[in-house]
Amino acid sequence: MSIITPSKTTAKKAATTTDKPPRLKAIKKTSLIPTTHEKPTAKSLLGFTSTHPTALHKAMLAGLPFGSLTKYLASCGFEPNEVYHILAMPLRTLARRKASNLLSSDETQRLYRLATVVEAAVELFEGDRTSAIEWLRAPRAVLSDLTPLEMLRTEYGSTEVLHLIGRLEHGVFS
Repeated sequence: MSIITPSKTTAKKAATTTDKPPRLKAIKKTSLIPTTHEKPTAKSLLGFTSTHPTALHKAMLAGLPFGSLTKYLASCGFEPNEVYHILAMPLRTLARRKASNLLSSDETQRLYRLATVVEAAVELFEGDRTSAIEWLRAPRAVLSDLTPLEMLRTEYGSTEVLHLIGRLEHGVFS
């Protein structure tokens, strides 16, 4: 009794005909031009052109143009007086900044902190800016009945609000 074995070429043809067709890999489309559906970041809303840490540091030390504040006010959803209060910017100072067309380094940093916390709150509420702003305006027991917005007047308070948002995102009861 003899065993018949297929030749190498027949085995290759059989293997290729019984294999599944190769899967096509999905190609991720990338674009250097931002599209309208991309969500703006705190940095882009304020007009920072670089995301490099030392460039941001230098830009904050130099101060942002006054137009960055105006642009942010148009898009943030807060009343201008709320933002001026957080920035610790009286109306006379505001008028001087407008005339010089430059925010101070401290005002720039406070504005950046505000924009960063608002961005985190909007992410917490899955893109619902209105709900995020309502949440930031309401007193919170975990913050000794202060509003998150009131906490943004200091760097420490801003950090605490970001920590609270992080805990809520991860389901940690606060």
